[in-house]
Amino acid sequence: MAFKGAILIAIYSFTGILVIAVISDAKLVLTGNISGSARIARHLWRMCLGLALATGSAFTNGLARVLPGPYHVPTLFFYPQFVPILLLIFWMIRVRVLGWKHGG
Repeated sequence: MAFKGAILIAIYSFTGILVIAVISDAKLVLTGNISGSARIARHLWRMCLGLALATGSAFTNGLARVLPGPYHVPTLFFYPQFVPILLLIFWMIRVRVLGWKHGG
């Protein structure tokens, strides 16, 4: 069975994200401990990415199964999955560029 269209795009996207995570984990294992803003940034991108994937799945796949008959998911329901990505960009700039201070 050959994958086409959106399924193929999803497979490549998840594989790309997985490769980035594996490379960063391998780097962490080889270099040792991680602390400070690098640790917070690593935690942020993993949490926000997981939240974006869950939100996208809920609004575009899960919601479509509950809606009646031929009703399609409106384009508006695709936007909530980008909120965690926007939050990730904001917090990455705040943590990595502006500096992260523990306790405030």
